[in-house]
Amino acid sequence: MPKGIKIAKLTISQKAELLINKPLWAGIFITFLVFLIYGNTLNNGYALDDHTVISANRYTKKGIEAIPVIFTHAYWYGYDGSNNSVYRPVSLVFFAIEYQFFGQNAQISHLVNLLLYSFLCFLLFFIVTDFFESNKSKKGYAFMGLAATLIFLFHPIHTEVVANIKSRDEILCFLGLALSVLFMMRQEKSASIVKKKINQTLSALFFLFALLSKESAFPFIAVFPLVLYFLKNADLKKSLLKTGGHFCVLIIYLILRISFLEKSFSGNFSNDVMTNSLLAATNYGERVATCFFILVKYILLLVYPGNLCYDYSFNQIPNLELTDARAIASAILIVFLLYIAVKQLKNKTLL
Repeated sequence: MPKGIKIAKLTISQKAELLINKPLWAGIFITFLVFLIYGNTLNNGYALDDHTVISANRYTKKGIEAIPVIFTHAYWYGYDGSNNSVYRPVSLVFFAIEYQFFGQNAQISHLVNLLLYSFLCFLLFFIVTDFFESNKSKKGYAFMGLAATLIFLFHPIHTEVVANIKSRDEILCFLGLALSVLFMMRQEKSASIVKKKINQTLSALFFLFALLSKESAFPFIAVFPLVLYFLKNADLKKSLLKTGGHFCVLIIYLILRISFLEKSFSGNFSNDVMTNSLLAATNYGERVATCFFILVKYILLLVYPGNLCYDYSFNQIPNLELTDARAIASAILIVFLLYIAVKQLKNKTLL
């Protein structure tokens, strides 16, 4: 009881520091919050396109024996026989293993999503906290790490990713990126050359894991040098050289795509205006203007996640002309944010 009273009297920042020193407590606390928010999904069945990767996927239903086929074919191959463009074997392997041991069980799949999301939030807490501490933001670094993690955990925009089984590719992708950054940070803190090489290798391998989970990990190749740039007192050139392993992994990933897919970078993207409203643009200027507007809409949803929709395809976002006030305002905001980013980059400041 005395210990409980002592903890109750701690400030939020001190409680955050306590969680850093007690990883087990941090894990339990974060997992509790995830299940508190998303525990109701355990009662759900399959929805939307879940059937394409589980119940209607002939290779997922073969279980572990289908893993070699899954790794050497496109994402939709087990569903409709197409072998084009989309290459995400990792999530399908997860589904195949689940099917092997539990059969067609949506509750187990939802449970795995919750556990993976809990682990991801747990990693983010320590990564962000460590990053702020290493970046000379020692005052309140624990509070900033906890605040960032809770915002990520509770943010409504993540609802579909956690609640939709098929969207596990998103969780696994970000999980791989988080682990890659974690081992990169450990690499910089390691004293021995052997530990540095081990952490460097693990960082590169988890980047490959992220790429094989979803293609959206691709742009993160530009983030790794920035992590080192802000983490250590090094220029961008040295930071780029230190991420050579990640560039090698990216090349390996591209080779795998070219080797296994019939059309590596095209062929399976929607040509239907119902699912890709940009195809309705009458000219290139209209498409660019609409892209600016869509990008700003994504940014605004991070700030105010209101009126969320699971599908922003046909008739959800209008195509705009370059002279449209919304397109002009979007372009101005993007330029302003780029200016701030470049300025902060030169000053090596995060906030």
